[in-house]
Amino acid sequence: RTRMQQYSGCADWSIIERVKKSVSVPVLGNGDVRSGADAVNMIAQTGCDSVIVGRAAQGNPWIFAEIRAFLSGEAYTPPTPRERVDMALRHFDLETELHGAKKGLLEMRKHIAWYVSGIPGAAKFRERINTMVFSIYRMSEGKNMVEMEPDIFEATKELRAFMFERVYFREACRV
Repeated sequence: RTRMQQYSGCADWSIIERVKKSVSVPVLGNGDVRSGADAVNMIAQTGCDSVIVGRAAQGNPWIFAEIRAFLSGEAYTPPTPRERVDMALRHFDLETELHGAKKGLLEMRKHIAWYVSGIPGAAKFRERINTMVFSIYRMSEGKNMVEMEPDIFEATKELRAFMFERVYFREACRV
């Protein structure tokens, strides 16, 4: 894609193919690789040596296992909603550990949205998460971290309870 296109349009894989034919070094293809099938198709169409995944990995760390399975001809089972939420919660824990409670909580809004994308009810879920995070952020204004920690702790408990209820309970009802 060109700079003018930004994230719109389709990646021009023919450019990758021309580069691969004109150089003797390994070439990595990038652009519009959103699945294992896309990776296989890009390699077949361009002759590139490997692929690079960008935005498709946001909220979908499983894409790499999917690509590996498709390239090796093995079966691939996508993650269940429960596995997606478990990963989002693990990511949440790591984010707050790395960046602190307030920044970690704010950062996780977009990540949680990516993790739940495609799950039934995801739009309402994202709206509720954003409302919760915004409320906590507003409560924390003017407070130092020591004063704010109980609010963040309560928020993370509420967030976890909400995510648990939304996915785990829904799955249990389907059985």
